[in-house]
Amino acid sequence: MRHKTVLKKANLVAHSPHNAFYLLTLEKITDGYIVRKESGGNGVVLNREAWYRENIGDAEKAFSSDPEGKNQSEQEKPSEICCRTL
Repeated sequence: MRHKTVLKKANLVAHSPHNAFYLLTLEKITDGYIVRKESGGNGVVLNREAWYRENIGDAEKAFSSDPEGKNQSEQEKPSEICCRTL
């Protein structure tokens, strides 16, 4: 069984008709790092993704890529961002 430690969490919430949200986590595992993303709307998770990275630099880059919705329309951009380092 792999041991994991959550290093960072970010919860992004858009003030939109569907209350879109994103939950990002950066986890340290025995042999590298995992970045996880859950997203959805109205309190329902519609998508789960995870990416493995061998080093912390690449993991940090994956964690912080597009956290503010740069690739989304103005209406879909999250208006509230909460990020915590554990």
